[in-house]
Amino acid sequence: MDTVKDRLVYFIHEAGLSVREFERTIGVSNGYIKALRKSPTTGKMRSIIDNYPQLNREWLETGTGPMLVGGTGQKKENLIPPSNAIPSIEITEYEYAGENKNGGIFFRDQTGKLYISVPHVSFSARGEYPNFSEDLEPMEDQGREIYAVDRKASGRYISFDVRGDSMDNGSRKSLQDGDKILVRELERDNWRTLRTGDHRFWVIVFGASVLVKEISGMDSSKGVLTCHSLNPSPEYNDFQVPMDSVRHLFYVIKVKPKEFDGI
Repeated sequence: MDTVKDRLVYFIHEAGLSVREFERTIGVSNGYIKALRKSPTTGKMRSIIDNYPQLNREWLETGTGPMLVGGTGQKKENLIPPSNAIPSIEITEYEYAGENKNGGIFFRDQTGKLYISVPHVSFSARGEYPNFSEDLEPMEDQGREIYAVDRKASGRYISFDVRGDSMDNGSRKSLQDGDKILVRELERDNWRTLRTGDHRFWVIVFGASVLVKEISGMDSSKGVLTCHSLNPSPEYNDFQVPMDSVRHLFYVIKVKPKEFDGI
């Protein structure tokens, strides 16, 4: 960690923060940390220390001494926050493994297993019928959720709770009320050429709905998606969503079953 920027990024992740959250707290715009080429100005440094008084300013500026005020070392213990919604296995030692520009934080535990920490948003992905009547407020973070992953990747990753039973057909390969899902956003430029079979479950945001469904068909000429539920109950018939009304499309990467006690 040769530079102030290196040490600042290290502190942010040791504290279990996202870079965006840290930037918001000290009153700078998104991207400030990434663009930092030398020490923060006097005013910015004051804001950092005022908002994070546990941070040792001498260590930040010179690399001398412990990272934390009154600390004796920098052992990485108990600093990754547990899953915000269910009990989690504590990771007592980990190695920061980078992040992507959309706030996904990667780290490895002592066995080398890779994890991602992502924002857990305030809306549940619901298994129900759509509501076209009004728009949602912007999605806001409600803490972060941690998932084991196979590799690091770019893209916008977030976490949803699953609510409702339309995607529950009684098997554990379906989605049950209370599950958590890790999703990645499909960029709008790729919507017209999306291959629905590449991913089984999708979160579709439109109107006042955040729904998790299978996409069983797409008619590009009509500009509609056909959404399918797994629950065979007759009230969960297929329905179509105009693509022009869709604000976000996410495909499901990982499912954390509701009974799973861990990360």
